[in-house]
Amino acid sequence: MGVDPSRVGDLEHHQHAMTPPGPMVVETRAPRHIYRLLPGERCAVPPKTAHYVHGEADGACKFLIVQGVGVYDFVAVGG
Repeated sequence: MGVDPSRVGDLEHHQHAMTPPGPMVVETRAPRHIYRLLPGERCAVPPKTAHYVHGEADGACKFLIVQGVGVYDFVAVGG
């Protein structure tokens, strides 16, 4: 999945782990935390934790979502 730099970052939640091929940022809410990920690094966002993913300096980025069995569970938060 890629994120275009012009895309407005909507909060969402789903169970996943990400492995970016380039610099990216994952911002979570409740608890609030900012992860800066370099190539080959990953993080796990707990289920139902709202988060925003973007490239460093709001640039483009690519990442992989890995989740358990079932339908892709994108859930928009707010707005």
